[in-house]
Amino acid sequence: MNAILMISVSVLMQAATLGSLTGRLTPTGSLALSCIGFAASAVIFNAVLMLRGRGLGGRDRHRARRRSGTARLTLLMNLLTAVTFLSFYLAISQIPSALASTVETAMGPVAVLLIGAAAHRRRPTQGAMAGALLLVLLGLALAWRLAPVRSGPPGSLWFTVGALLLVVVAGFGAAGLALVSSALGRAGVGPTETTARRFHLTYAIAGLLLLRDGNWADTGLHPALLAGAAVCAVTVPLFLLQIGLQRADPLVSMTLLTALPGTTYLVEVAWGGPFDWTTLLLITSITAIAVARTLRKARRPAEPRGPDAAGTGQPRPVRPDGGAVTLADRVERSSG
Repeated sequence: MNAILMISVSVLMQAATLGSLTGRLTPTGSLALSCIGFAASAVIFNAVLMLRGRGLGGRDRHRARRRSGTARLTLLMNLLTAVTFLSFYLAISQIPSALASTVETAMGPVAVLLIGAAAHRRRPTQGAMAGALLLVLLGLALAWRLAPVRSGPPGSLWFTVGALLLVVVAGFGAAGLALVSSALGRAGVGPTETTARRFHLTYAIAGLLLLRDGNWADTGLHPALLAGAAVCAVTVPLFLLQIGLQRADPLVSMTLLTALPGTTYLVEVAWGGPFDWTTLLLITSITAIAVARTLRKARRPAEPRGPDAAGTGQPRPVRPDGGAVTLADRVERSSG
């Protein structure tokens, strides 16, 4: 339950910050927010690792307890993080944060099942897939209610479609991040080290895009407010989320994250956005289903599992020592 609490607090922090920024961030501001937040994560958590005061021998003993393959998993984490978050933050400069969060998180549970089934070569259970598809349908209905194209100016349709394609990419990237995070946790890499290592490519690409843009002053926010928003929307909540992702089942993580768009919408309404009862009903339904699925999964007896087998309902392959074969094992074999 601690993992679920961490994910829940992360969702609330991201929703409160992103909801308050809807309509205020420019594309340049979104890139700057990404660059500041992710660079701050790298600096802070690398410093935490250094200040732990472990000697060289202590670090060597710690690394010896890990399984091999973590370097490739960390590289994959960097790639997925860059694709996921840059796609999302570019999208919210064109569409409301609640709409972007809705589409991204609606794709999450289905993406986890599809990726896990492809890696494990087994079909997901009918119950798991039916629940995930129900969340997708409700999420798409909510996206339609939130979409600005019905009343937007001419040409807004193409901007909205482009932004929605970006958040679909972000949704599948987030599912991949949940699976790789779980694999890193099982391989012996802690959340602090994962957070310290995973954002280098993201802030580097965001920084290069900012340099290319050249219009650094047009962010839509005061620099101090932008820096504070970056810490509250990126640095702190993503560390809490990383803890949850490495301790929870990937399907539980992505299901719980479906509460993000509804919370973001309510924050947008609190900041003067339009209110709609149908939208509120959809939000309540999505959140209730997500919470019910999460609690049901959390109450099940713990069992050896591989993160790539989430929701398959099939016997997992085992290693000679009796543990479940995971994505990290597959990486180890492919790199050997």
